[in-house]
Amino acid sequence: MGKRQPRSYCRFARADGAPIEKRAETATRIAGSEGRKAGKTVLYCRAANGGMDAIDLQLKRLRSYAELNGYSACAAAWDCNASGVSMERPALQKLLSDVRSGDVGRVIACDTARLARDTIRFHELASLFADCGAELITVADGRLVPPTAEMETLRKALEEACRA
Repeated sequence: MGKRQPRSYCRFARADGAPIEKRAETATRIAGSEGRKAGKTVLYCRAANGGMDAIDLQLKRLRSYAELNGYSACAAAWDCNASGVSMERPALQKLLSDVRSGDVGRVIACDTARLARDTIRFHELASLFADCGAELITVADGRLVPPTAEMETLRKALEEACRA
């Protein structure tokens, strides 16, 4: 066994570990598949509970998926002991900055809840990825669609209702 990572977040540590699982998983491509930039692929993990053990399990799954699908030289980013409700997570903010700058062209997460617990926030992230030409892939989720004008209208209506 290699050296254990600290229980706090780490940004973009190399994801060189060998895959544990050898089975293919169904993934959903959410945004930005057309006109995608050629930036690096990042495996993103988040766990509110379970510390680095929960992060390690997600990373093993994502590394396996990445290898099975030909994504090599992936970097990893994670927020440990961080709620999915808050978008103020250090590794997520660094990831979003790198997506905006074009340094990251693809992000792979286990499921949408790793990125955001709130549906509106998730769709805002998916829109950002699409606008920046980055591809967002979730491994476990069922049928998802890219954000649409209809979703944007719904998001604005919900924001207005919350302010009232």
